[in-house]
Amino acid sequence: MQVNFNILSKHYNSESSSNEEQLVLEWKESNALMYEKMKHIWAMSNNISNDKAGFDVNETWRQTATRARGRSILRNVAYQNAEILSIDNSTKVVPFWRKYAVAASLVGALLISGAIYWTKYYNPILTFTNANSEVATLILPDNSKVLVTKGTSISYPKYFRDSVRLVSLTGKANFQITKNKNQPFKIDTGPTVIRVLGTTFDLEANPTYNDLAVVEGLVALKDLKSGFAIKLATGQRALFKNGQITKLPDASELNFDEESVFDVLNIVSNYYQKNIYVNPSLLQKATSSKISGSLEGKSFDECLESLSLLLNAKYHSTPQGIEIDSFSLDLKN
Repeated sequence: MQVNFNILSKHYNSESSSNEEQLVLEWKESNALMYEKMKHIWAMSNNISNDKAGFDVNETWRQTATRARGRSILRNVAYQNAEILSIDNSTKVVPFWRKYAVAASLVGALLISGAIYWTKYYNPILTFTNANSEVATLILPDNSKVLVTKGTSISYPKYFRDSVRLVSLTGKANFQITKNKNQPFKIDTGPTVIRVLGTTFDLEANPTYNDLAVVEGLVALKDLKSGFAIKLATGQRALFKNGQITKLPDASELNFDEESVFDVLNIVSNYYQKNIYVNPSLLQKATSSKISGSLEGKSFDECLESLSLLLNAKYHSTPQGIEIDSFSLDLKN
């Protein structure tokens, strides 16, 4: 004898024989999840009238499976019920309580609801990881463009259906966000969240460190723990480091007109958060020597190369940063 819906119905209604009860208990050991699902459906029908009526239980379950047929996502669920519970074709009509019919109808409703949910609301989270290229281009569902550097991962929904376009980032990327004032774009970095309406910016993010530089537009950076937030406009930059948000000098400050070498190195150091300093023997010279030029829009490496050419300088890396060993006196004084 195999477990079928008739035997389960008796079991849930405490009407099964000792043999049937033993059969159900043995079946339950390897089908615990299905047992609990069916038990839940049965419990939902307990408030139905106790009027008796002849009812073909198996035929109702078959009709439920038939209604689900053609919906690929439901077909396996419906037939899984039939396979696990092995419908007994020898039983045609069983005089059970009417609530058995309601239980079958509830399963049908659940299956149909599942189909509606799947087709209308199912929205998987996708993850893109650039494992090979130096820079890979990713187009998001709203046509926003992301330039993803090597080793960086970004997760996003297949469709932007919510009121907010939310993604998460670990690594470094350049974002060019499609404008949509009715659906703000947010980036979850773990400790912070970044909110934009439509802009271009560079972001390096991991659970303890964020480096945000706005190329164009307006961006808000918020520390989720403290609630502290700042807004950054075009050319502005901020760091999240050691649990704090720090706004760095504007990129416009990288334009110099008769500034001392000492002051220029300090501004560049603060902006890029890289320590650039002169050898102590050159301190007086760096303070009195003046330079003019622009380092705006450059990466740190490009900035260092430009400074080297501008100052005709020689430098080397140290544990403390970049030390200027010498620079030419061929400067404005």
